[in-house]
Amino acid sequence: MDYHDIITIEPGKRRGKPCIRGIRITVYDILEYLASGMTETEILEDFSELTSADIKACLAFVADRYNPGRTPTKKPGFLPNLSVQPSNLVKKPGFWAPCVHPIDNYPPI
Repeated sequence: MDYHDIITIEPGKRRGKPCIRGIRITVYDILEYLASGMTETEILEDFSELTSADIKACLAFVADRYNPGRTPTKKPGFLPNLSVQPSNLVKKPGFWAPCVHPIDNYPPI
């Protein structure tokens, strides 16, 4: 799925986290709702500004970033320098965060 017109990153909005169509709902918000047991229908009922395509775009965005075996959907200029490999991930409580610098000096996970 091409999510590049749906997922946006703006430095002044939600601390630069990837958001849905520039509104203040992040990809991670949607993932947390799904992980907590909410269904797509429940999310869409609670957030009338969202569409089913928005939720699918969130899943595609995360799949491209965190699945090293998947060929990412690419669009020139979208999130440069964030090709995430397992060795570039730092485990922090509650989430995996991509690192753009070496993590050799971080404690083991």
